[in-house]
Amino acid sequence: MASQVFLNSTHVPLLDSFLFSLNSHIEDLLVRLNKLYQIMEHLPANQTEEHTRLDLLVKQCSLEADWAIKTFRSYMVMKEAAAPMPDNKRGKKFREL
Repeated sequence: MASQVFLNSTHVPLLDSFLFSLNSHIEDLLVRLNKLYQIMEHLPANQTEEHTRLDLLVKQCSLEADWAIKTFRSYMVMKEAAAPMPDNKRGKKFREL
C-alpha cells in the first residue's frame, strides 16, 4: 500500500544532515572495498579459505554500498523537491512505491 509524504523547505536541513552522513558512509565503504581488493591481490592463491572469506566481505560491502548509493540518490531527489523554488512554494507530494 502506498503512502504519501509532503515535503517543503523546512525539511531541507534534516535532509542535508542525512545526506552528509550517508555520503560519509559511502566514502568509508569505498575505502574498505579498495583495501579488501588490495589484500586479495597480495594473498597467495593457495589460501583458498581466506580468499573465500574476502569474497564474502567484498560482496557484503558492495551490496551495502549499492544500497547506500541508491538511498542517497532517492533522498537527493526529495531534497531537490523540497528546496524552495518559485513554483514549489507549498512543497511537492511524493508517493512511496
